[in-house]
Amino acid sequence: MTRIKPFASLRPRAELVRKVAALPYDVFTRKEAEDEIANYPLSILRIDRPETNFDESVSMYDDRVYAKADELLQEMVRRGELLKEDKPCYYIYELTMDGRTQTGIVGCVAVEEYTSGKIRRHENTREEKEQDRIRHIDATAAHTGLVFLAHRSNTTVKKIMEKTKESEEPLYDIRWHDGVRHRVFVVRDEKDIDNISFAYANIPDAYIADGHHRCAAAVEVARMRKEANPRWSGKEESNFFLAALFDEKDLSIQAYNRVVRDLNWLTPTKLLAAMEKNATLLR
Repeated sequence: MTRIKPFASLRPRAELVRKVAALPYDVFTRKEAEDEIANYPLSILRIDRPETNFDESVSMYDDRVYAKADELLQEMVRRGELLKEDKPCYYIYELTMDGRTQTGIVGCVAVEEYTSGKIRRHENTREEKEQDRIRHIDATAAHTGLVFLAHRSNTTVKKIMEKTKESEEPLYDIRWHDGVRHRVFVVRDEKDIDNISFAYANIPDAYIADGHHRCAAAVEVARMRKEANPRWSGKEESNFFLAALFDEKDLSIQAYNRVVRDLNWLTPTKLLAAMEKNATLLR
């Protein structure tokens, strides 16, 4: 099973979404993040990369950095730039690139799905990146980025997504710099919400496509909160993490290549020999 639940989100006002939306925090260098924020001062990147609010003498791991993330988040709520949904809902997230569309459900997934192995992973995490997201989630008590999960095809979920997209106006509809179109719809109908939850309860496994560090960090924060709360029930918000779940048939798996620009005085043969100490090379 994959236990998920709807949630009452904090989301940008429709007229601000283009100014608030941002690519994932870890695709930017610090300088690139600073430049993005200079162009879009309301960008969620200010909160995702709070070290950009300080000069470079301040480490991104400084306690003040994480406190700043929470301060900025609360400011956006107070100013009405972020609105609280009036009831727990699911969201439909549609991306279109080069004429190809993939559509997923955004909801909150129980951390026990990860700890039990029902959420499958394909890469190890780096300690410093994991600790960064642990401290960020803990300081803000919020998940400001999605974990991208893939799962086996499910007819019920597909029908609800198709019906909603046909009958409802999108909450957001923007085209990013790279040409990708993003649309978001809200699933508010109680029957549809229940059917989505039940459908995922019958999907055996989910697979992390992106967000290993965010997912591992959410699990650790849940563990910390559980240890600090003798009345822990497992229903607490911190026992869930934010995810977008996509049907495998919608996805297109592309190559993830790296280019070596400098052999550092090694011959190609010596470079490959060194790489074989830590990796399996297919020749």
